[in-house]
Amino acid sequence: MLAIPERTIAAHAGELDNMLGLIEGRMYYQLLNWYRLLALVPGFRLNRRFMETMMGVGEALPAQTVAAIERSGRARDLFAVVATLAALGRRHVALDAAIVRFHACIASTLAVNPPLETLTLSELEAEFARLERCLMSAWETPLANDFFAKVWYGVLGRLLVRWCGDADGSLHNGLLCGAGGMISAEPARRIGELAGLCRGDEELLRTFASGDAAAAGAALVSRSAARAGIAAYLNAFGDRAQSELKLETRTLDDDPGPLFRAIARMAAGAAVALPEHGGPQAVRARAERDVAAAVARHPGRRLVIGFALGQARKRVRDRENLRYERTRVFGRVRRIFAQIGRRLHAAGRIAEPRDVFWLELDEIWAAIRDAAGDVRAIVAARRAHYSAYADAPAPPGRFTAIGPHAPAARALDTVAGGAIRTGIGCCPGVVRGRVRIVRDPQCRFERGEILVAERTDPGWILLFPAAAGILVERGSVLSHAAIVSRELGIPSVVAIGGLTAWLRDGDLVEFDGRSGRIERLEAAACA
Repeated sequence: MLAIPERTIAAHAGELDNMLGLIEGRMYYQLLNWYRLLALVPGFRLNRRFMETMMGVGEALPAQTVAAIERSGRARDLFAVVATLAALGRRHVALDAAIVRFHACIASTLAVNPPLETLTLSELEAEFARLERCLMSAWETPLANDFFAKVWYGVLGRLLVRWCGDADGSLHNGLLCGAGGMISAEPARRIGELAGLCRGDEELLRTFASGDAAAAGAALVSRSAARAGIAAYLNAFGDRAQSELKLETRTLDDDPGPLFRAIARMAAGAAVALPEHGGPQAVRARAERDVAAAVARHPGRRLVIGFALGQARKRVRDRENLRYERTRVFGRVRRIFAQIGRRLHAAGRIAEPRDVFWLELDEIWAAIRDAAGDVRAIVAARRAHYSAYADAPAPPGRFTAIGPHAPAARALDTVAGGAIRTGIGCCPGVVRGRVRIVRDPQCRFERGEILVAERTDPGWILLFPAAAGILVERGSVLSHAAIVSRELGIPSVVAIGGLTAWLRDGDLVEFDGRSGRIERLEAAACA
């Protein structure tokens, strides 16, 4: 895509083959190799900072390491640099049309939807191969959009600092609030509509609040409008779930209980007052006025900022929308393997249908052909191996590993204690309230509480509409929580070291989504 010569790629095969690491059951970026990859692209110093912002890297590389990596990239000749810049230019000009084609490709691929229960095991394998080919052949468009999202978000931020004095990033975040057209915000809107449809039906809401999907289904039989609305929601977003890119994850299609609880929460709870900023559209309009005033005497600057802003908005919006397409494809693949698991279980090859998710692809295909060994023994061994990690404390967010092992020391990234923490403000607004530490988005959460989490993903959107504010221990300005909270106008702060060890359920805090400052005003009473 970037016209990097094949000989250069071959020379860096060692780094390119080791971009990720599986450490004690968890996936990590191999950061040094990501930096080495970026060093192959012109403008390494600028791109490095943009990548760190996008990935939420909290600690820069040592200067001597940067120098060594950068020197390795200076061996390119002028022709290679020109070729890469030309390729980037062509890709950028064609990106909007490529995104339209990508959406059409996914739609046409998923339009072929044979009933999986009627397919043979060999046909199920072929259906998976068809979907895999679609992903592998078309996925360069989301990759290109992510690259340009990183670039334009970073360029816009630098222009605002230089020309508008935006030292705290408030204009930067404000300009990206409530831009519209983002599919990730649609679930929140639909939940609100469903809550309005069910409001006043106390019997139905009590059933929804229990999260019992069977009881809710029975209650919906006589309520056609609510039933149709929920069916439409599940048809569009049934594959969204916590850890939705893990095929073994149970989604809303498997258990719609979290959706029912979210509707009940929105319908029965008191309204969450808008923060003082007045909502996402008001924040965006105010930021636009401030920028216009700052560059009023510089029409050239106004044009440059306007172009960069338009590109940043499009690329961030498309980043979320393209991720949603990935979710849809993964959902179909998940159903294929669930069906294979049911068949292998019926044939006596595995003990439970969901045991298929403990097997690797080659083992599944061998089991289909009756060529595998004892796959029950493989499942048992893997289950035992990973169970050892389930209750173990996670390694720090960043560490040096030797082989497949994290360091023995497991200190928190930030020592808990004190009354104040600072993270990265993502959506402005001052919020004061009680916190709820959420480790599983299916847990109990009351409307008007401040959502506190170690990390979030698209499966957490069911909680966002009820939250007065969002605080996340990990993440970046382009993480899902940051992007969606800006779109919904929910004050938020991410990258808060040691957050979930510092706070407890019920603590009273006040935070500023502009500056990223969080203050604990009162500790929760001990039970």
